[in-house]
Amino acid sequence: MSFLVRAEDFHDHEGGEHPEGGTFWGNAGAGCVFYAEDTKKICIQKRSPHVKEPGTWGTFGGAIEEGETPVEGLKREIQEETSYKGTKKIVTLNVYKNGNFSFHNFVVRVPKEFKPKAEPEHAWETSGHKWTTIDKLPKPLHFGMKNLLPSLEKYLEENP
Repeated sequence: MSFLVRAEDFHDHEGGEHPEGGTFWGNAGAGCVFYAEDTKKICIQKRSPHVKEPGTWGTFGGAIEEGETPVEGLKREIQEETSYKGTKKIVTLNVYKNGNFSFHNFVVRVPKEFKPKAEPEHAWETSGHKWTTIDKLPKPLHFGMKNLLPSLEKYLEENP
């Protein structure tokens, strides 16, 4: 299915082999795209020059810390990478598995578009964001985002 991991997630640790080379950090991660109910657009993140696959567009997210559930990890990542504190509905799209590694993909429904602003200590991870429609996604896409699209498209068709 799909997944996204950050630069620090690519080290020689157990968890499965990354399809673009290297391995995953730890055993689990979580990520999301946002869906604004007012504009019917999704928000995706552009990866910074300091992470693996720089300049590609993908989900907000990262590693799940020890003791966290996937939703708890996602909520922490949302805070770190967007500072979003508004109303949200978190919906599971799919779970990617590779060896001992799993990545939980979500769509986070929000009432309206907002401007993501990473906390200062996490700002290095991103070069920006974009609110767009699936048919007008910027390129190049992170391989995890490419793999996420079929699940996201199906969900949005069934849940406009």
